[in-house]
Amino acid sequence: MSQTKIKKLTPEQAALIPVYREKWRAISLSTGPINRSQAAETVKSAYSAIGKKAPEIIWQFVGFLHFGS
Repeated sequence: MSQTKIKKLTPEQAALIPVYREKWRAISLSTGPINRSQAAETVKSAYSAIGKKAPEIIWQFVGFLHFGS
């Protein structure tokens, strides 16, 4: 796979930076449930792309604790 280094953004690409910044900010702050099968496939694809064996994925539920009231 050949990679080309981008030296300068087009005006259209530069205009999209705030859009993608907001998209990924919202994703990073999300507290909703994830799609586990999609997440697992994404991890497997990423490891495959670099020629590595995917790790075992262990899912854990982390609930919120409420003290007092």
